[in-house]
Amino acid sequence: MKIVPLIAILFVGLASADLVNDIDKNVESTIQMLQKGMARAGKLQQIMTMPNSQELKNVDKKVRKVLITAFKETLQKVVKRIKSETDHARAMVKTIHEKVEKLKLKITELQEQGKSKEEIVNLVKQKAKNYSRQMLYDAKTGGPSLLKLMDYVGRFQLKTLVNMIKKQIITDNNIERLEKYIENIDTKNEVLHVIKEMTKMISNEDIKVVLDKILNFVGHSPKDLNEAWHKLRNHLNQLNPKVKESFLVLTDWMKSTWTDGLKAVQDNFIWIKSKLSEYVVEAKEDSVKLGREILAFFQPYNKEIGSVWEQLKILLKELIGHE
Repeated sequence: MKIVPLIAILFVGLASADLVNDIDKNVESTIQMLQKGMARAGKLQQIMTMPNSQELKNVDKKVRKVLITAFKETLQKVVKRIKSETDHARAMVKTIHEKVEKLKLKITELQEQGKSKEEIVNLVKQKAKNYSRQMLYDAKTGGPSLLKLMDYVGRFQLKTLVNMIKKQIITDNNIERLEKYIENIDTKNEVLHVIKEMTKMISNEDIKVVLDKILNFVGHSPKDLNEAWHKLRNHLNQLNPKVKESFLVLTDWMKSTWTDGLKAVQDNFIWIKSKLSEYVVEAKEDSVKLGREILAFFQPYNKEIGSVWEQLKILLKELIGHE
């Protein structure tokens, strides 16, 4: 390999590594921004004018921990998936290209040994079949093409991430954990006591509706809870006005805490999305170049290798997403 191409490849590798490090660092800073944004809603015990309530302090801490953990795990999972599938597709093309380069050397060696054209063509045909089988297998086990990944990243919005978080949080197992947590709260606080009693009376499906509205990504507004309260109106109407008001303040605080956090991370999220897009585009551009070199090698043999040539073209196009 020539010195210039080798240096270029090293620089590309370093640039990719730097980009990955930048994305990972920004994910961490996004979590910090989420925490700061959530803090703007205020502390629950202060909002409910019970600054010395240890029970409310514990609830405040629990709510923040659940939301921050779910956000962090979901965002990291998305970033990891995009990077992993991009790296896999890129590596597939690179591996075939490396094998083609070795095959070129082998053909030169055979020609120097005076081997017949038929023997060389048979070797090329066999290798082309092997590469096709390898790409077919890798495509089945690896994930979408680079073009589809570009489309996925382009369509991925903060709202998409929030919907994924909702699915992670609002599950039957988590509802059961929530019920047990509320049941085990030892409190003399009237509002928390009422919540404990309401939890025993309302269905899991009603709890899911409330959580869905609290976590919803609609206008960043606590007013989004009206539909949830309609589901619980019979229980709420049984409360005395003071307790009912406190209960609504509690759930409005949860909604505000979440949406204030989401507001704070919007710019960071856009940056992460932009860098992920850059990462996939870079992989696609490199793979297109290598894919063309692979096809350029096999093109002179296209008549001899027949259908294998067509299959190679189709597989590379599907993998890279480029003619």
